[in-house]
Amino acid sequence: MKDRILNLLMLAAVAAALGFSLLRGGGEAYEPSLPFSAAFTAAPAAVQSPSPAVLYRRERQERRRQERETLLSLSGGADTEAEMRALAEKQLLEMARNDETELAVEAALAARGYAEGLCVARQEEVTVFLPQALTAQEAALLMDLTREVSGLPAENIRLTGY
Repeated sequence: MKDRILNLLMLAAVAAALGFSLLRGGGEAYEPSLPFSAAFTAAPAAVQSPSPAVLYRRERQERRRQERETLLSLSGGADTEAEMRALAEKQLLEMARNDETELAVEAALAARGYAEGLCVARQEEVTVFLPQALTAQEAALLMDLTREVSGLPAENIRLTGY
């Protein structure tokens, strides 16, 4: 029972972190392009669409919220078979681990100046997507950073562009 409560608290913390990051606009800081006085006299700027990373993060958060709700209802259902309940709990834990890995790697990438970097964690594998080409030195640095943050061996990590 204690483990279940701790797991639920961990899931709630991950969900809250994801929610806060979505509210903040996917980690993008707002910086006005014009001085305050010029903002009222300038012609309206063209609306820029969000980057693929921002769009993916939004979709991922919504999809995982729905999956989490379904798994929580299965794991807490009184009429759910014990085997199904155990499987739902296992998937919730895996989802929490993936969320934690993705958030940690994306935060580390942002701290290194790659705010548009995107991490996708699945079954002990991580793929990092970056919008720009990397030099060999940058790729090695990001591989080491991802390996350190995710705790996975280098052979389970891929760096690619989008």
